[in-house]
Amino acid sequence: MDTNRSTGHGMVSGHRTRHETGTAVGARRTEHLPGPRGAATRWIPTAMLTLLFLLVSGCGGSATSPADPPPSTTAPPARTAADPDPAEVPSLVARARGPVAVFVEPNAAEPMDVLEATTVYGSPRVLLVKQTVGDWHQVLLPGRPNGSTAWIQASEVTLNRVVHLIEVSLGALTLTLYEDGREILTTPVAVGTEANPTPVGLYYITDKVQSAAGDDSAYGPFALGLSAHSETLTEFAGGEGQIALQGTIDESSIGTRASHGSIRVPNEVIVHLAEILPLGVPVVVVP
Repeated sequence: MDTNRSTGHGMVSGHRTRHETGTAVGARRTEHLPGPRGAATRWIPTAMLTLLFLLVSGCGGSATSPADPPPSTTAPPARTAADPDPAEVPSLVARARGPVAVFVEPNAAEPMDVLEATTVYGSPRVLLVKQTVGDWHQVLLPGRPNGSTAWIQASEVTLNRVVHLIEVSLGALTLTLYEDGREILTTPVAVGTEANPTPVGLYYITDKVQSAAGDDSAYGPFALGLSAHSETLTEFAGGEGQIALQGTIDESSIGTRASHGSIRVPNEVIVHLAEILPLGVPVVVVP
């Protein structure tokens, strides 16, 4: 059984867009996106985010920043992570009632760790449920290594089912949003470079953070923190290399491999996603 060796916190992070009836140029929306607004957004000053997020200094900066590698459109290197089938992606999300003890297996004598009820960014703690056995849920953990799982007691969480799914294709440089299995939006993205690739795998949204600087922020108006972590950067700018789905101050980077691992979308797209997606929505990154 997979277990997590570290449940710590932290974030990492080709054309300019314009507004046309609320949709970015290059983004394809097949219908109006209905549904309730997502979880409450945590507002954090940009200066504080600079210390917390790797994505601010490492993955969201402009293309002229010394910290950014030059954009590339070459194919990504081969990945060893599993390529989840979107049809089999879990949709049950556990929300912590309080601190949550995590165990190597059901009925283990002692927990391997205890997760706080909120993340370091103030978001309610959510965990994507992979399976349920009796009074125990196997969940995907938000720490390293990517894909780590553990077991939690059902009494410590409440459950809800999400209807959205995000798929990011590193080969096609696109993000596709599904609702109840129907494709409702596709947009070009920027992803990690060959040196610092975006990790392939199954993840979920753990945080929703709004910037005080809006579009002038290095990562755009919003960053949606994911349970993924960089596999090449263990720390950066005071953070632990947590991957994010984010906007950008340089939308000319969209459609290229320009970040340190985080996934950039046009700013109007990240605003829309932040408005409609709750915490816990699964994100599948495929080669």
